[in-house]
Amino acid sequence: MTRTFIHVGLPKTATTFLQDKIFPRLNNTTLISRPYTQQSKTFNQLQYADDCYYDPEEIKKEIGKIAASKILISDEIFCGTNLTINRTLIVRRLKQAFPQAEIIIFLRGQQSLLMSSYNQAVKMGYTGNIKKYIWYSKKNILTMIIKMIYP
Repeated sequence: MTRTFIHVGLPKTATTFLQDKIFPRLNNTTLISRPYTQQSKTFNQLQYADDCYYDPEEIKKEIGKIAASKILISDEIFCGTNLTINRTLIVRRLKQAFPQAEIIIFLRGQQSLLMSSYNQAVKMGYTGNIKKYIWYSKKNILTMIIKMIYP
């Protein structure tokens, strides 16, 4: 029987570093991560599709093709995003597809997380100060994202 681990990479908790440098070095473990989890139709449906398009059997079939004693599936979208993806929906789907999976989650101190998140927003074009960022409304964030996509 395959032992399945799911890493729900919370934002700003070294997820990319873990995916690129640590997880590939785990012995006897098959890693399923980015870019595959973002390019695969099955994983896209798991993460993004409306329930009417999502078939839970598809993900089971896809993972079932992998002959490995241990599988580690890692993607930061599994924990959802602040604005667009319903994390409850994704968690429900993961639990349905992998009921025996062991969950891996890394946490980060709140002050450090906030500063890192703010710095990332600045890199993406945010021009407000940290106080405004903390109290930024979702409407303003959506407007900022739309402006970045359609300048």
